[in-house]
Amino acid sequence: MKTETVAHAQTLFAFLREMDKYTAVLRQIWTEEGRQESDAEHSWQLAMMLLALQPHLTGIDLHRALKMALVHDLPELYCGDVFTYDEKGREGKKEREAAAAEKLFGKMPGTDLHALWIEFEANETPEAKIVQALDKLHPILQNTYNGGKSWRKHGITLAQIRKKKDSYMQVHPVIQELYEWTLREAQQHGLR
Repeated sequence: MKTETVAHAQTLFAFLREMDKYTAVLRQIWTEEGRQESDAEHSWQLAMMLLALQPHLTGIDLHRALKMALVHDLPELYCGDVFTYDEKGREGKKEREAAAAEKLFGKMPGTDLHALWIEFEANETPEAKIVQALDKLHPILQNTYNGGKSWRKHGITLAQIRKKKDSYMQVHPVIQELYEWTLREAQQHGLR
């Protein structure tokens, strides 16, 4: 094996080892089974949502969107997840995540991972807008499955959800329709 190949393999192995820790970053969302969801599970679910919606998502680079879904929360490996409705916890979040992204993606040079994360955060490309919308929709689905556990725990209302998420859902008619349907389902299960 060439020295360059060995060095790349060592870098890759160290990065993948770091990624294993991502499975331990917990979110304020519970699974249907009643345990807290990890960031890794959430990222995988976003990728699966993209695949399931693929026939409706014309006009986007699906491969790019899938990669973005898988990396969008990776900086939380170093700074943790902040609950969407925790206004105090969100103060300085962008700066903390940007620093964490520099540190993390610097461990895997020569890839587009950092650029994909920056693109997601900017939310300007069609792919970023779709992934952002699904990122915001996924916790609503989770809360609908689990009986609104995190909503009840934190006293979240329909008005708060709409204030935080409505604008993201307008990116695509199918996502808008899923959002409205999911909110109706949540209201039938007690969301007020």
